[in-house]
Amino acid sequence: MLGTAALAAAPSAMAVPTAKVADCQTGSDPDSRLMTVEGKMSAVKGTDRMAMRFQLIESSPGKAATHAVTDPKLGPWRRSNKGVKQFTYDQTVKGLTSGVSYRSVVRFRWLDSKGKVIKKAERESGNCVQDGELPNLVLTSVNTSPGANGTALYTVGVTNRGQGDAKSFEVGLIVDGNVADARQVDGLKAGETTTVKLTGPLCHRLRAVADRNGTVTETVEDDNELRSRC
Repeated sequence: MLGTAALAAAPSAMAVPTAKVADCQTGSDPDSRLMTVEGKMSAVKGTDRMAMRFQLIESSPGKAATHAVTDPKLGPWRRSNKGVKQFTYDQTVKGLTSGVSYRSVVRFRWLDSKGKVIKKAERESGNCVQDGELPNLVLTSVNTSPGANGTALYTVGVTNRGQGDAKSFEVGLIVDGNVADARQVDGLKAGETTTVKLTGPLCHRLRAVADRNGTVTETVEDDNELRSRC
């Protein structure tokens, strides 16, 4: 199990912690099968330090039961330096089992100058599926150009980074919180990239989503969105 921490001095506008799968790699040998989960949190009033702890959960296809993976390297709380406003930690787990689905439960703590917990939270990451034959759809870019009658043309890049082909899926465009357009992609082979052209109003904030209806089973479901300010 490996971990890296990143600290920033600038405060965040939001103090809502997040946990997401930052990397999910499959392969034929155990050393190539890994998952990296990124935990991110921001200071709240009275915070002196922040801390997070990762718990690995596994489940097998066709079985309803899940269980936590016991590993002493996942037990410690990862703590920030004193006084930082943002704390990010990447926890990598190697040697995953082929054919098993993994996710992480991340627990967050905010501590005052005396070490007392002033706030707690818990978040769950998406899944990392250890099946090398699955696709993985990733949004790589969104480019904007002028459209007709005061609209904008949004060109969205989608790549299949998995080892399996993706069947038909939908790419959706959400502009300032409202669904503006959607297009169906007939399929995308492993390693291929396609561009999808969508039309919508001029925006302040946009969000593009691949496989908006969740019809494609992927190795990672956390990387199907791309957010941007216009």
